[in-house]
Amino acid sequence: MHALANELGIATFPTYVKGKKVLEVEGKVSTYKRSIRSMSVPNLIQMQGALSYLKRVRKRISPSGPMTAEGAEALDGETLETWRARFVKSDKINAVMDAAIRTIFGAEARDLSALYFLMHLNAGGGMLSLSEARGGAQQDRFVPGAQSISLALAKELGDAVALGLPVRKLVQSSDGVDAVSDAETIGGRYAIVSVPPVLAGRIEYEPAVSVGRDQVTQRFAMGAAVKVLLTYERAFWRDAGFSGEVVSSDGPLSVTFGRPPASRDERAQTLLRGRSGFVPRVSRARLGCRAVVAWLSGRWVAAGGSHPLVCAPSQTRGPDPLGWHRICHRMDRLHGGCHPVRRARSGRSPATAVAPRPFTYWG
Repeated sequence: MHALANELGIATFPTYVKGKKVLEVEGKVSTYKRSIRSMSVPNLIQMQGALSYLKRVRKRISPSGPMTAEGAEALDGETLETWRARFVKSDKINAVMDAAIRTIFGAEARDLSALYFLMHLNAGGGMLSLSEARGGAQQDRFVPGAQSISLALAKELGDAVALGLPVRKLVQSSDGVDAVSDAETIGGRYAIVSVPPVLAGRIEYEPAVSVGRDQVTQRFAMGAAVKVLLTYERAFWRDAGFSGEVVSSDGPLSVTFGRPPASRDERAQTLLRGRSGFVPRVSRARLGCRAVVAWLSGRWVAAGGSHPLVCAPSQTRGPDPLGWHRICHRMDRLHGGCHPVRRARSGRSPATAVAPRPFTYWG
């Protein structure tokens, strides 16, 4: 993806990572600066052991052929939660892992196939690589936004790109294939269906696809995620030594990141970006603007913030943002949920929440 962005002349900028990060687990707030969260020595040892074990096991699962791995059927037949319980005994470590899982997949550990989880980790370089803002999938952003990639590619193709024509039906014959929309039909020699599996299953096919293929698309559900964007005149939390990154197993947002302006011309000085990893567990009221601002301010106060804008005794929340935007990916009819996540070899693609048995039973 970096190579493609460079080829298209699209600039990137890094997520801001300087300063203290905040961790909220089981109602307790602490700070840390490294990749591994601050924990007691026993928990730290167990976390390192869990990450090492995940690394060994995931390397056995090929992203292009997960069903060929030894023990694939057993892994595919149970959830990540039950599989993880064998080697992670600490509630705190489970809570920290759950915050990362919600961010990456937009789902809970109890809803994911263990085999799919390991396959996805191997494709993305591991748990830390997928969740970290320094040297990981959260590190770089596109200055004009992620959609600039597809817009630049579409521009090169010119009038050959037809927009606003969602395909309802694919009709295949010996002459080729016709893509049928509400407004017109477009023919070709081949059709590549690149939408998420759950949406591909809503297309009518003639002749009909196999029962197994139809069942697979029903079992590859999209994650349920909400993204919250807060724009401020300046990054007041940095005055107190915070980077803007908050990881929480309890709050309305699973993770937040701060970012600097992408260019000197930007009027707003910073953007605070947060994700709620699993929508059903968070009420709409908790994802409102004032509720989110109050929650973030509370985390910085509990972590020892000393700047008056953060923790003045008379304030229950931080300053009002200049801009506020909430995006519910589950409501987007073009991808049906979640958000793009980095995958090795395939760039960025929507994450899916795959329940047990999609590969070995229907694959």
